[in-house]
Amino acid sequence: MARRPSTDLQLRAPDPRRDREALFDLIARCFPMPDHAARLAHLREGYIDHSHYDWAASRIGLIGDRIVTHFGVWDYAMRIGRAQVRTGGIGVVCTDADYRGRNLMMQTVEAALQAMVDDGYDMSVLFGIRDFYHRFGYVAAWPEMVYTVRLEDLPAAKAPHGLRRGRYQPSQELAELYNRYAAGLTGTAVRPTYRRHSPRRPRQLHRWGTGDAPEGYAVIEDGDEALICLDAAGEADAILAALARAARRSCHRSIRFRGLHERSALARRLHRLPGSATVYWAPSGGAMIAALNLRAILEKMRPELARRVKGSALARFQGRLTLQGGHQRATVALDGGRIAVADGPVVNSRLRSASHLAQLLIGSRDGDEMLRQGDLQATGDGRILLPILFPAQQPRLAQPDQF
Repeated sequence: MARRPSTDLQLRAPDPRRDREALFDLIARCFPMPDHAARLAHLREGYIDHSHYDWAASRIGLIGDRIVTHFGVWDYAMRIGRAQVRTGGIGVVCTDADYRGRNLMMQTVEAALQAMVDDGYDMSVLFGIRDFYHRFGYVAAWPEMVYTVRLEDLPAAKAPHGLRRGRYQPSQELAELYNRYAAGLTGTAVRPTYRRHSPRRPRQLHRWGTGDAPEGYAVIEDGDEALICLDAAGEADAILAALARAARRSCHRSIRFRGLHERSALARRLHRLPGSATVYWAPSGGAMIAALNLRAILEKMRPELARRVKGSALARFQGRLTLQGGHQRATVALDGGRIAVADGPVVNSRLRSASHLAQLLIGSRDGDEMLRQGDLQATGDGRILLPILFPAQQPRLAQPDQF
């Protein structure tokens, strides 16, 4: 009788030279495409290679010399207003089919989360399955939202000057334009993230401008029922005019926007047009977020918190506020618009959440709603400081930055 393989799981970071091909093979088997070679090409041509995948923070589990689990981490900066926090995006979480049902992934996730904390990550975001990641402190980050507008309801306008089409490929100039228009939009990534577009699905780039640098662009895919806009930057009316021309060329009667930030100029323009918005919110699964280092997050948010206080009726407020979440605790000291993050004892003014503190920090939900539903507790001056320091932000991560 053949000996049963050992279940002693060895956990470590994948080595890009020693483990790369075996790791890619595991991922391709766990997340098949039309054929094995297509998935391998997807991994090599932009999704892991030529991307912000973090080989040091990611974790693999081995039994013997066989890679049986993987928890991938993509390193990027996420905006919270004008602040930026280091974020670990999570992808291709998988277990070899021969080794499932043994809680090996539980061990792998815990090791990866500790590695992210040790490596200086502040937050983590993933798009995952239901009823699993909440065990590790992840909570719903934002709802999935899709805007749809009919071609006939778009404003009549000429296509922007210098419009040209081509195959989409990330570039520094597109990243700089995106960053300009995404400034201050919570949840968005600071680009560049991916340096190449992987070939999983063909995407078109429509860009325009009179000089060498683009003045605007839109990244689109052909859908069965609508033209799909995955990403765009530039003046809103120019984007709509370019998309209208693309829809007419492809014989689509409507345009669908996926991953569009609700506070972007383009979304505000769409709000003034006839159309529809579909929202899906799940308490577990989909976009989820975890706060890994509360103190570091608040330290990086200090200028943003000061800006919020200075523009409020509490600009001259003096006092201290303790935030507590799980095993983490930090105190914010306010002094006439100046903000400091301090250690020390818990003060009477508190905002406390057993598991939803990440939602508060990025403004996923209205603070008063969180209080009403029991996901947040406020004492002392915490209730009056809550809407000033942590207002709703309607965060969103654009589709091309997802992992």
